[in-house]
Amino acid sequence: MPSDAEILNDLIETKVISSTARSLGIYPPGDQVEAYIADQQKYMEVLKPEEITVLIQAWGISEEEYFLIMEDRFTDSLAKINWGVYLEKYEGEAPEGEQGYVSKSPSWIGDDKIKPLLEKAKVEITWEGRQLGISY
Repeated sequence: MPSDAEILNDLIETKVISSTARSLGIYPPGDQVEAYIADQQKYMEVLKPEEITVLIQAWGISEEEYFLIMEDRFTDSLAKINWGVYLEKYEGEAPEGEQGYVSKSPSWIGDDKIKPLLEKAKVEITWEGRQLGISY
């Protein structure tokens, strides 16, 4: 189970990467997001993953509501994939001998690319966040 700090740091990293993709003009367009969501819905229909089914039941929502809630997260994931493809294509960066790897997993994007973005990030904790005990 990740700590609150790990969750916050992951969220900040995700948003910084998403912002970088936007600034590079590679933020996922609506049709890419819609296609991804359609793929996720097909996946749900066929496999009925238990962890998602349990989450939907715990939240007391429908699958349609789940996909509406998750749209921003899916978009951020696509932004990271797009950035990984950009890095591979235009900066020649991918794990050694792993051309085409990015389309399978963007996780190879190294800290050397992410850390400078995080250092420049301006994180503001709202009053509500401080009430929850979040600090940065």
